[in-house]
Amino acid sequence: MKHPLLYLTLSLLFLTRCSSDDDHQAAGNNPRLLSVVMSMQRSDGTLRPGYSRTFFYSSSGRLEREEYASYEIEEEKFYVLWTDAFTYAGNKVTQIDRTRTETGSMSTTNYTYDTKGRVSAIHLDEDIDTDVTITYEAGDTINALYQSSNGRWFKYRMSMSGDNIVYSKTIDDSNRFANETYYEFDDNVNPYSLLGFTDMFFESVSKNNKIRQSSSYYTPAKPTSVPYSHEYTYLNGLPVKQTIRYKSSNTGEHTGVAQWEFEYEE
Repeated sequence: MKHPLLYLTLSLLFLTRCSSDDDHQAAGNNPRLLSVVMSMQRSDGTLRPGYSRTFFYSSSGRLEREEYASYEIEEEKFYVLWTDAFTYAGNKVTQIDRTRTETGSMSTTNYTYDTKGRVSAIHLDEDIDTDVTITYEAGDTINALYQSSNGRWFKYRMSMSGDNIVYSKTIDDSNRFANETYYEFDDNVNPYSLLGFTDMFFESVSKNNKIRQSSSYYTPAKPTSVPYSHEYTYLNGLPVKQTIRYKSSNTGEHTGVAQWEFEYEE
């Protein structure tokens, strides 16, 4: 599966921080996230499974492997689409090797860190390569420049307060100010932060859970639906269910619901 530079999707994702050793504690010191199942709302209002992510750990508690599976409606069964294997230097992820189940084809993501232990570059090697160059400014501002081998690019700028990204904006490859989003968070643990690595699209969360966001779009290219409600069910301080409700970015009318269920090591 290719990763085109669809910069607008970033405003809809769970965002992660690029962190030092002090930020990401060893996985063994935290609860382990075992699985995530995402469901989508049907036209009749019921939910159907969409995908699952299953995580496997070493005896020391470090994430070693992830399986991503898609749900086949007719067969009512999950099928693994790919498996990610993680390589470390110390407690830093340096490489992720993805193997696709059907074809056996592989892609590789490599990580580079600066002298402070922060992610400074991510390289995705596949049909269309992607390079992410990450720089840090004073005042907890992070810049990420995404460049694709097909010539596309965009810039993503994030501002942090504490351990959470509270503001982001995107500059597209026409050098236009494309969008900006403000975020608010609760004080509970975001489950993806337990995985201990930085996703190249910054999906893998701030420290806490997003409860509110407000986006503005300044170019014709914008998502058809945007989140307007974030709801959580907690057990022992960890979310076991997350529900996001979406509305039309043009009319403001409700367009659907997505739900995530989380399972942890007992």
